[in-house]
Amino acid sequence: MTEESYWWSGPIGGLGNRLIAIAAVKACIGNRRVFFPWLNDSSCPGDFHEILDPIPNLRVGSISPKNGIPLNTHNWEPLSIYSQLNKELDLSLSKSEFCLGFVHALRHLPINSDLKDQATQWRQSRGCEPMIGVHIRRTDRMAQHRDEFRKAIFRNQGISRELPIGLGAAYGIFPPGVISFYENTIIGAQLKKFKTQNKNFGFSIFVDNPQYIEGVKKMARWCGISNTTHLEPGPISLERTADADQGNRQTSLTNAVVDLLCLASCDAIIQSNRASTFSLVASIIGRTPIVSAKTGYPFWHAIETASAKALYGEGLSSQVIAGKM
Repeated sequence: MTEESYWWSGPIGGLGNRLIAIAAVKACIGNRRVFFPWLNDSSCPGDFHEILDPIPNLRVGSISPKNGIPLNTHNWEPLSIYSQLNKELDLSLSKSEFCLGFVHALRHLPINSDLKDQATQWRQSRGCEPMIGVHIRRTDRMAQHRDEFRKAIFRNQGISRELPIGLGAAYGIFPPGVISFYENTIIGAQLKKFKTQNKNFGFSIFVDNPQYIEGVKKMARWCGISNTTHLEPGPISLERTADADQGNRQTSLTNAVVDLLCLASCDAIIQSNRASTFSLVASIIGRTPIVSAKTGYPFWHAIETASAKALYGEGLSSQVIAGKM
């Protein structure tokens, strides 16, 4: 291990963003000792050690170590982190090598064993029939999309790359009820499509606010999906904490991790919103394909292209690269 220590600006945002950022840094640092802060705030309400065991060479701290060399990555996007660290640390690491290392690091994050056990028990209790995980992220995404659209109109800023321009504009113009109906329609259509290939299957809704569950179940019935096929996530996943405040997730951080691991244990993922790193992390950890519309995140497409076999295995990698998934 080198004698030098580094002070990383740290992961930001919600759970998915932070896990992605940690995996990206882990894929780059080798044997270097890196310290970083972990902010317990409304976007990620919990401490690092509640969900992760110690990671070799990565240590959480409140202050920089003595003579710590700064590593300021500024955001959570893995390709941005790779680009900055590749230059600052003179790594000579190719993008393909980084993508494979990132996938490996994300899959091998030391998530607390009791949280993993709860997710395993949940999946086992659902039997061996195919299970579809429906991930709904609305509490903050709607507001963010509207803000980004308004900034693009009034401040001459570009619309986020997370969504196609037309869809981004729709999120900026239409009220939340219309957007919810649109997303539920997409979910219902995907469930109906899956039913044509699988007579017996279950679906479970993973949601940051339980008020949206009934809308999805109603749409599923309209699309001919029997309500009896709906299975709730495990008990811990349904323990909600504070009221909806500023549009943030209503679960504790440990509950959110159990939700993520349960979603990863499903056979396929349908996401309501393309801008969800939560779904992407579950997809990578579980080798679980996302069968609804893909995200516009540039890093995701680069990682798929560079490491589709590592992501999904032999059977699905060619379909992913061909854009069929």
